[in-house]
Amino acid sequence: MLSFALAVRFSLEICLVAVSLWFPWHHLTGTTAMAGSVALTIALALTWGNFLSPKRRVEIGGSARLLLEAALFSFAAAGLYTGGHWQLAAILIAIAFIDKLVLVAVEGRA
Repeated sequence: MLSFALAVRFSLEICLVAVSLWFPWHHLTGTTAMAGSVALTIALALTWGNFLSPKRRVEIGGSARLLLEAALFSFAAAGLYTGGHWQLAAILIAIAFIDKLVLVAVEGRA
């Protein structure tokens, strides 16, 4: 069960990256869209890698990590929602929430 939940978590991380690349292209134009996509994706990758990944460099505690993770998935869902994809936004949030519950239940920690 743990390996499946971790595979789903990795898929959700890929979804976050995809949304961070897609969102600026949908809402901006030209060079601004390209720069926005690159900047947003780099910021997301650095945030996830430094604070949320299993091999994170900075330990911020379980509650702060949970809030940061919820914020990232909420921003991604908001981006999808404003782009007219409310169904995808709802699915992203639902899967992220359920997967987090499974991980907490299996691992015993947030």
